[in-house]
Amino acid sequence: MNRKDLYTALGEVDDDILERSEHKGKKTSKSIWFRWGAIAACFFLFVSMTLTAEATTGAVSNLLAPLFGTTQTEIVDNIGIPVGVSASADGYTLTCDAIIGDRYSVAIVYTLSRDDGQPIPEGVNFGNWTPDIRGSGGAYLSKVTYEDDPSKLYFVMGVKNRAPVIGRLTAVSFAKLEIQDEDGNCTLLANGPWELKFTLRYKDETVKVPVTKREITDAGGEQYRIKNIFLSPVGLHIDARWYNPKSIDGSLLTDDFLVSLLLKDGTTLALENYNKSTIFKAGSKTADYDYTALFDVPVDLDTVQALIICGCEYPVTISS
Repeated sequence: MNRKDLYTALGEVDDDILERSEHKGKKTSKSIWFRWGAIAACFFLFVSMTLTAEATTGAVSNLLAPLFGTTQTEIVDNIGIPVGVSASADGYTLTCDAIIGDRYSVAIVYTLSRDDGQPIPEGVNFGNWTPDIRGSGGAYLSKVTYEDDPSKLYFVMGVKNRAPVIGRLTAVSFAKLEIQDEDGNCTLLANGPWELKFTLRYKDETVKVPVTKREITDAGGEQYRIKNIFLSPVGLHIDARWYNPKSIDGSLLTDDFLVSLLLKDGTTLALENYNKSTIFKAGSKTADYDYTALFDVPVDLDTVQALIICGCEYPVTISS
C-alpha cells in the first residue's frame, strides 16, 4: 500500500459525515464518534490486511532474490519485510528494497539505479559505506549484477551483531561511487552521499537450542564452554567462554571453531559465512567468545536434526 492508496481510502469518506460532525448535541456527538471509530477500525484493518498481503504474495522473495535467489521463497516471504526507502544524488538512486534477519543477524538488499536509464559501468562499487547499527560485530557489502537490466545493480549488506538488533532505528550511508581498475586506481563516478534511515523490522523466528554438552575442544586444541545457542531459519548465534585464548588482544582468533547443520535426511551443511568476536577481561585467562553465522540459503528448522559444533552434536528440537 503506497501513499496514493492512503489518500484514496481517506477520500472515500462521505462529505456528509464530515458536515454532521460539526453539529452540536450529546446524542449526535456519540453517534458521530461511534461512526468515526468504525471507519477508523475498518481503515486500519484495511491497511493491515494490505501490508500483510504485500508480504505474502511473493513480492518480498522477489526483492530478496539477490540474496537467496529463488530458493525457499515461502520462508523468505514469511520472515522478510519490504522497505522501499530511497535516496538520490549525482544521477544515481539507491533504494533499500527489503530486509530479513533474526535476533542477531540482518541482511538488507539495495538497488542502485541510474536515473537516465543508461547502463551502469562495469566494476562499480562504493568507496565508503557505513551501517549505523550499534553493537555490530561485523558487516559486509557484496555486489550482484543482473543481466536483464544493465541500468541497475544490487547490493547485499549483511550485519552480524553481539546483541539483539531487531526493532532498532538505523541509518546507513553510502558515498564515492567509483570504478577500480586492475592496478587499484579509482575513477570517481558520483560522490553522493546516499543516506537512508529505516527500522530493522522483520519477523524473528529465533529459537533457543538446549545446551547438553557444554565443554568442547576445537581442531586446534582450543577449549570452550558453550553457554547459549540461538538458531533461526536464516542464521545461528553461539555464546561461549574461551579458555586460555591464544592472544590476549584478540588478534589471533582461531579458525578451527567449525560449525555445521545436520539435517534429518543425513545431509551436512558446513557454515562458512560467519563472524567471530571476543571480549577479553583484564587479568582473566578466559574470554567471551561469540560466533554468528548467516546462512547462504534459509533453512526450514523442522528439517534440522542437530548442530555439530567442533565435533559435538547438539540435538535441535522445535516445540510446536
